[in-house]
Amino acid sequence: NPRFVVHVALAKIQPLLVAAAEFGLCGTMNHYVMLHWDTPLLDPTNTSTTEQCNITTFSLFDRDVLAPQFKHMTVLDAVWKDTLSVLNSSLSSVRYRGRPQCDRSWIDGSTITKAMFDVKTTGITGRISVNHWGGRSNFTIHICKKKGRKLHKYAEWLSSSGKITMPYATKEKSSLPLNQRESLENKTLKVSVYLEAPFVMQRQDANHELTGNDKYEGYCIDLLKKIARLTKFNYTIHEVKDKAYGIREENGKWNGMVGELINGEADLAVASLTISYSRSEKPQTAEADWFMFLWPLSWEVWLFSFASYMVTSIALWLIAKISPFEKVVHNNETGNWDKVDNQFSFRNAFWFTVCSLMQQGSELSPRAPSTRVATAVWWFFAMILISSYTANLAAFLTTQRMLTPIENADDLSSQTKIKYGTLGRGSTMSFFNESKIETYERMWKLMSSNPSLFVDSSKEGIARVKSSDYAYLMESSMLEFAVERDCELMQVGGLLDQKGYGIGLPKGSPYREEISRAILRLQEKTVLTELKEKWWKDKSVVCEPVVKKGTDDGGSIGGIFVILVIGLGVTVIFVGLEMLSRPDVDAEGKPPRGTWYQLKHALCFIRSSNHRLKRKIDNLIVYEDGRPTYQYKNDYIGEKAKKDDEKEEKETKTDEEKKEETSSEKGSSNFSDSMKVGSPDILVHCLESSESSKSSFQDC
Repeated sequence: NPRFVVHVALAKIQPLLVAAAEFGLCGTMNHYVMLHWDTPLLDPTNTSTTEQCNITTFSLFDRDVLAPQFKHMTVLDAVWKDTLSVLNSSLSSVRYRGRPQCDRSWIDGSTITKAMFDVKTTGITGRISVNHWGGRSNFTIHICKKKGRKLHKYAEWLSSSGKITMPYATKEKSSLPLNQRESLENKTLKVSVYLEAPFVMQRQDANHELTGNDKYEGYCIDLLKKIARLTKFNYTIHEVKDKAYGIREENGKWNGMVGELINGEADLAVASLTISYSRSEKPQTAEADWFMFLWPLSWEVWLFSFASYMVTSIALWLIAKISPFEKVVHNNETGNWDKVDNQFSFRNAFWFTVCSLMQQGSELSPRAPSTRVATAVWWFFAMILISSYTANLAAFLTTQRMLTPIENADDLSSQTKIKYGTLGRGSTMSFFNESKIETYERMWKLMSSNPSLFVDSSKEGIARVKSSDYAYLMESSMLEFAVERDCELMQVGGLLDQKGYGIGLPKGSPYREEISRAILRLQEKTVLTELKEKWWKDKSVVCEPVVKKGTDDGGSIGGIFVILVIGLGVTVIFVGLEMLSRPDVDAEGKPPRGTWYQLKHALCFIRSSNHRLKRKIDNLIVYEDGRPTYQYKNDYIGEKAKKDDEKEEKETKTDEEKKEETSSEKGSSNFSDSMKVGSPDILVHCLESSESSKSSFQDC
């Protein structure tokens, strides 16, 4: 910081300071050391234009302890008065021995000189004593510093020890450096700013032309106003000349805002001066995946869904096979139960469930309450599953343009398609330049080898991101502000570095402590949080939330699997109730032999025997295209067949069997009646046979 030692007449000091103020050399960081002893006598009412100047001067005496008639005495007058006082004391101690003669030396002269060396007294300039060389010893020089419009003592220099002491400082402040205890009250500071939204921006007013501090707005401007209100100082704002935050150049000098602070051109630097966070930014489109339709659900959900489909299909088949209500239908005209085919065969059960899952019709309708309960539970399961899948797939397709293959700095540095860069002159660039981490060193090597990757402003960097394959590395605070207002942008990756923003002051600034205390008070009152909400959150722009690439692991739809299991359990209960509630008819319209027999008969997967058909057909030859393909020889002949026949007739003597016995006596119809209760395989072969095979069939 510029410091000046001024040795001029007292009358020229005031005009010199006024001229310095006109040239901008009378700021808070400019120091003037005035060597004239009477500088404290300057009229404080004439220093309004030089109030910001830092002036240090010296005095041989403390004017505050003098009598009123001596307060405005010049140092020269005070020294003369003390000199005469010492001489008077010396003469008073000498005994005269006659009058001195002009033509010869005075005999008492050496006596008076010796008396002056022995004088110990206190005058206006303090304690007075003379050493053997004739010089003054053990005296004190008071160091004064300008505060406001007046000079105040703040230190003393003792000739005996050669050290500076500060007896005027309080005990509380004596432990702090003196340059940190300067008051900001009524001071006018020069503030350097850098235009960067939302920290500092130019205001736009169509009705008025804005000038001075009114031209600027933003987070930093509001913060500066609140700090100034707390500490009672004034300020003038100017933009940094070279449009840079400040980095050390090759010649060792600093540019930008930091350079202005060092050179005394600014007292404060208010901007996003130091990097806080650094993130990658660039919306990219992920390459198409042929099986992207499987992404909405995780593989666990797909696996459980397939297992649910298999279990439900098998359960529906078993329930329909067991339930008596699925094989009969009530005839309203006759009041009886008519036998019908069980429509839920093994294949139909699987087809019915898959059609329900795909929301297609299968032309199958369950009859029994148990099968209806199972069907309702499966339909509910399918509805939730399909709805969740559709919603997730739609989200995947609509947000695919916002997905990025870059997740962190390692991903960015390991590819060459997407270029990346930072602000050309700032702490972000310095971070990569000075980093010793391998990833960041690799990134810096690429950026430094291609200077075109650096941009002159964040606005240019964001525009480049939107127009090309480019990722802009910037502070997260500015990135968050840009993302809030532009839905085409997104932030990707973690923190590369973490630091705090701060207001820049020159090294050794006397205002650092007071400004720091003001910022802490604002932080405790949540003022900083309120300002961020004000300037970062743009309520007029609402962007759709970015869906991160991922799958539904089943946590949100796991309940439907539980409901499906419970529903199937309820279905089993319904089957048991059905078997107990209809004991008067079985699946074939006959009185059942008991619940256990019904269950055993329903679950029997072996084709049931028909004794009458086996007894009447001794030998069967099946023909296809006039050629025999299969021969059946009935081994069920003899007394056993007759006994079984008689037993069956006694147990199941019904009107329908009587009709069958009557119809069995009629020629070829005998065979047809037997076919109705016979083996299904024989029916199939009979229908597929030729005319010749039919005649053989009848002959047989």
